[in-house]
Amino acid sequence: MSPLLAKIRRLLPVEQDVSPDERQFSRADVAAIAGAFDRPQVTYFNLTSRLIRFLPMGFNLEMAPAATRGAVVFLMTLDSWLAKLPFLRRYYGAVTITGTKVA
Repeated sequence: MSPLLAKIRRLLPVEQDVSPDERQFSRADVAAIAGAFDRPQVTYFNLTSRLIRFLPMGFNLEMAPAATRGAVVFLMTLDSWLAKLPFLRRYYGAVTITGTKVA
């Protein structure tokens, strides 16, 4: 949702597995999807935890050293705390939208 982060990501040596017409959701997209529910819950992920890819074995926690596991837990916990600050939401890399419809 952040054009600046999208530009930075294109400059980094990180594999991008996306189709040619794929794009990130905008804030308006997230609001429209959440608006389809009577009781939406929007949860943001992957702000500081994007750094996990740079940790030794960061994506293989069963085999990772204890320091890596601790760093992953710290980054994910920090993400959940920072998600409470609305002005940072545009920098998160993932969002989950859940909701219910009243019958």
